[in-house]
Amino acid sequence: MVMLKSERYEELKEIVADIVQETNISSYPYDVFEIAEKLDIEVISYQSLSQKKQDYCFSVSDDGFNICQVKEDSAKCCIYYNDLLPITRKRFTIMHEIGHISLNHQCGSPKEESEANFFAKYILAPPIIIYIYNLLTNMMDVKLLSDIFGISNEMAKYQLAYYCKWKKIFRLHAQEYDYKILVNYL
Repeated sequence: MVMLKSERYEELKEIVADIVQETNISSYPYDVFEIAEKLDIEVISYQSLSQKKQDYCFSVSDDGFNICQVKEDSAKCCIYYNDLLPITRKRFTIMHEIGHISLNHQCGSPKEESEANFFAKYILAPPIIIYIYNLLTNMMDVKLLSDIFGISNEMAKYQLAYYCKWKKIFRLHAQEYDYKILVNYL
């Protein structure tokens, strides 16, 4: 995984907050298929395709990928995903691909993969929303985080560690993007 510059992480958080507002994400876990639809992105399972097309999809990725076709002033984007994956992996994969599309990625470089991974984790379980749940429950652990946000235990472990770092900074310097996400939730 490629570490990004701190300025880029801030830009990604702004983009996530804008998408949260644009698609009106107001509860967790939310329907990633509905979010894709609101962004005019078609989502297609490998298993809904002919065997030849499924074989091609699996040759590209075991999880999922996106294809965007640009015509004149518009683009039509599709996300293809493996419907046999656990639901938490499907949710991450779809948000990861929405990240690639939203960030106008072209080549799948290690930097782009890091950006799409950060995008997916930040939009699936935003620290500001973890903070609210922590205030309400007065406890936060991997299992609870996984259940609340519909993410894998592994991702919940990373998000919990990230949240602990975020909380120290948030108390000193609350960011506008955090409030954008929070306002949608409240």
